[in-house]
Amino acid sequence: MSPKGSAQEYFERHAQQFDNLYSASPLLNRVWNNWVRRPFYRRYVLTMKACGDVCGKRILDVGCGSGRYMVPLAKRGAYVVGIDFAAHMLELAHKLAEDHGVLDRCQFVLGDFLAYDLTGPFDISLALGLFDYVADPTPFLQRMHTLTTEKVILSFPPPGGWREAQRRIRYWLKRCPLYFHTQQDMARYLQATGYSSWQFVGSWAVAYPNPRQPQPPATTPEEET
Repeated sequence: MSPKGSAQEYFERHAQQFDNLYSASPLLNRVWNNWVRRPFYRRYVLTMKACGDVCGKRILDVGCGSGRYMVPLAKRGAYVVGIDFAAHMLELAHKLAEDHGVLDRCQFVLGDFLAYDLTGPFDISLALGLFDYVADPTPFLQRMHTLTTEKVILSFPPPGGWREAQRRIRYWLKRCPLYFHTQQDMARYLQATGYSSWQFVGSWAVAYPNPRQPQPPATTPEEET
C-alpha cells in the first residue's frame, strides 16, 4: 500500500478538478456527478436556504476551498471570511470573487483554522466538506462555537453504503486521508462542545451555539445510500 498523503497536498494538486464540480460539464459527467455526489449538491441548496437573509452579516467559511459558498453569500450582501490551507484553492476563490464583483466583501485567509488568530464574532459559520478530512471534529466545532453567534452549518460523510466504498477507493488511490462520521458521532461532538441544539438533514446539519436562537421547522432527511 502506498503511503498516505495529506488533505492539503490533495487539494493543492486537485483544486481545479474539485472546483469543476460546480461548473457546467458534459452530459455524461453531469449525470455521473448528480448520481454519485448527490449529497454534495444537496448541501449547497440546504445551506443557502438555511443562511436566509445575510445582508450585513459576517460569515466565516472554514475550509472555503474555491469560494463557491463565499461568493453567492457576498452577492447577497454578506461580508465573508474564508480560510483554507490550500493556496491554489484560495487563488480560485479570489478569481471567482473578482469575476463576480464582490472582492470588497470577501477576505481570503491562508492558514490553519485552529491556529490562525481570526477576529470574531461571526453571525454564521460554515464547515462544508471539511470533516471528511478531519479525524476529530471536536476542536473545530469548539472554535466555531466560540466565534459564532447564530448558527454553524456543517456537513459530514456518513459511513456505509456504496458511496463510502467508492470514496475509500478513490481517495486511497489519490493518497488523501478520509474519515466518516455518523449522526450519533456528530451529535456527541456537538454536545461535548457546548451547542444548545442542532438539526440533522441526512449528512448536513445546523447547530446553534445560543440557546435563545430559534430553530427552523423540521425537514425531511435526504437518502444517503
